Amino acid sequence: MIRLESIKAVHNYYSIYGEDHKWDCIREQVEQARKEMSERMMNDVYDAYTALSSNVSPLVFASSQNYREKITDVNIIVPDKVVEVTFRDGLKEKAVCQDGDVFSLEQAITICLAKHLIGGSSKYNNTIRRAIKDYENKLKRIKEGAAEKERINKKKVKRLASKQRREEKRKEAERAEQIAIQREAYIQAMDYLKGANN
Repeated sequence: MIRLESIKAVHNYYSIYGEDHKWDCIREQVEQARKEMSERMMNDVYDAYTALSSNVSPLVFASSQNYREKITDVNIIVPDKVVEVTFRDGLKEKAVCQDGDVFSLEQAITICLAKHLIGGSSKYNNTIRRAIKDYENKLKRIKEGAAEKERINKKKVKRLASKQRREEKRKEAERAEQIAIQREAYIQAMDYLKGANN
């Protein structure tokens, strides 16, 4: 951070006095600071790439780098029930195994670490509740979507059946009309033959 401020100071100096003013030692410091930052960035990228190529997720990699020495103590308060983890900053987080769950020390430490990262038990609990609520809403939307699709399919089937019934009625009406026309033609032909025979 100090080097970044010195870079800003040099930039401000150049904007006031111009680049023709020779301050070689300041330029060297700026270049050295740029090189160091570039090397750090390259090392971080290399470390992250190494973590990714060894099938370690970036979140686990970042957490392991930042929080490796942060946990100072782990206490089992109630056997197979309550675990308390103490962090370097003095904060303590507890994980309680709910009835019906299987106790796991690893999961308890993970929950305590998550609580510490998020900012405490209440924020952790609110985050979990929101995530569960979002998941339930997603399931509800999926279920409603399936019900809506089923309703639309039923409506399509009903419309198709109605269309087929109308088509059958139309064909039946056409047949009845053709029969009526043929009957009328037969009657006229019979009348003509009767008139011709008389």
